[in-house]
Amino acid sequence: MTKTELVPSLDLTPLLLPEARENRLAKMREIEDDVYQHALGNVEAMLSYYEVSPMDENPPEAWVEKYGLEAAQLRLKVAKDGHLKKADAPIGLHSSLHLVVGIAKARGQSVRVGTLELNARISLPAPTTADHPGPVGYEVRDLDPE
Repeated sequence: MTKTELVPSLDLTPLLLPEARENRLAKMREIEDDVYQHALGNVEAMLSYYEVSPMDENPPEAWVEKYGLEAAQLRLKVAKDGHLKKADAPIGLHSSLHLVVGIAKARGQSVRVGTLELNARISLPAPTTADHPGPVGYEVRDLDPE
């Protein structure tokens, strides 16, 4: 038995076909959509913090009716974390927010997070000094032909 018999075929041609590439891209889009929807759900749950108190033990009845008891309890846990300071919040909330923003930007959606910059040019009059005495004044003459 030779070494070449032990190594499987390294023919990559089937992987380079356009159909294979499209299948891989479709699978990647499907996984990206799942991750995006999960992260978006976490962000949405965190943003509903104003509907609950940090001391609440049970989810609001409206949540139980809309999501079911188990999902409402999970939503309550995430919403209560929305009351925490940024430094104390679980890393999962930060990761979810960054995932939502990153995927939205990659898809070309308009998302703005952080500081916006404004470039402006301001024109000021020349300073009044000996070199720059101020605005130029022109002599005014009345031209009355008499």
